[in-house]
Amino acid sequence: LEALSEAAISFSDNTATNLIIKKLGGPKSVTAFAQSIGNKTLNLEDYEPNLNSNPKNIRDTSTPKDMALSLEKLTLGKIL
Repeated sequence: LEALSEAAISFSDNTATNLIIKKLGGPKSVTAFAQSIGNKTLNLEDYEPNLNSNPKNIRDTSTPKDMALSLEKLTLGKIL
């Protein structure tokens, strides 16, 4: 996971992102985790490249506020 995370961040590697999502249990598991920590707007249904293929798509989204709060909880909280 460390190497995949590095590739996803350093190279915007969609394959690495997809593998991380699969290792975490798939889109539904990622959504369930995000919602369990308070991100009620996150809805992940697809893998890359379909995540960003249609800007009008209401799937595969969250709000900026909920993403910022999730990041705060993950980095400063005791979730991990």
